[in-house]
Amino acid sequence: MKYLKPKFIGTALVLLFIMAACKKESQNIFNMFDVKLELLTPHPFSSGEYKEINDGDTVFLDYTITSPTKDMYQVAIAKASGGLGFHNILLAESERRSYTGRDTLVATATANTDRSKPLTYRIENAGMNSYRIWAYDKEGVFIGDGYKRVSIYVKPNFTHIANRNIFYPDSLNKSTNNYFSLTKGETFNYAGAQANSADIDFGIYRKPTATPNTYTTHIYSLSESPLPYTVDDISSFTKRQTLFSAPVASHAATFNNTLTIGNQIEAQAKTRTINLKSISATIPAGSVVYFRTPEGKYGAILFNAITTNYSGAPFVNVSVKYQN
Repeated sequence: MKYLKPKFIGTALVLLFIMAACKKESQNIFNMFDVKLELLTPHPFSSGEYKEINDGDTVFLDYTITSPTKDMYQVAIAKASGGLGFHNILLAESERRSYTGRDTLVATATANTDRSKPLTYRIENAGMNSYRIWAYDKEGVFIGDGYKRVSIYVKPNFTHIANRNIFYPDSLNKSTNNYFSLTKGETFNYAGAQANSADIDFGIYRKPTATPNTYTTHIYSLSESPLPYTVDDISSFTKRQTLFSAPVASHAATFNNTLTIGNQIEAQAKTRTINLKSISATIPAGSVVYFRTPEGKYGAILFNAITTNYSGAPFVNVSVKYQN
């Protein structure tokens, strides 16, 4: 067996002592704050750490935030991706080490502006919405959020039907799919429309303009009287009473980016007059027509493109969003 000589042992001990003296416990984001956050559930509307809600529902952020070593002067609540707090609460002296609060959120397109009622904020986006609750010290420096967040999933409560092609009518053969069901997202030719007329919300047709080979685009409810398109005999059809707004030009961005929750669809639709059974004005690509079904549900039709297919047959491509 070999033994280290004493001089080598002494050198090793000195090195170990130096290394131990130099060792320093470094702070990181996971241990530098001792603020604690407890997410409470005293009410059926309380979120806890995760809750699923429908659009139009109310949810409570119930919490207690404590700071064992440093006074809190302000509590902030913010959307996790939103940066600064949307609600900043100044704390009383008795609340510096522990504060219990409740904030109310509503999944809706409109905020509560009545300040005599509990503070209310709106959740505008369907899907996952995350919120943080944290504390500031006297100098306004972040001192912790308990390493927690609240996640609220808002069910969209609307149906999105994308990219349906509706062909202009073939007056001779009646073979093109020029009838459309908004809620089913299906198109029908004349024969198919006879068997499914109770589901059909509108037919489509076009009219020539003064410029050769150009046309205007129009839609009509089968309940319109007199009918603007009379080539097809629909006297035996069920007449579904869907109503439409005038077309809103250059409205694709609103359709794609704003109409993301059922209540927003309704709120946008109600800013328009929806009383038409047929649209006599041309409907250009990029425009939106709002509608109300006989069942009272609101929706929107985006006219994506007016074009032809590989064989030259003209059609309109539409996308639809409507409340469930």
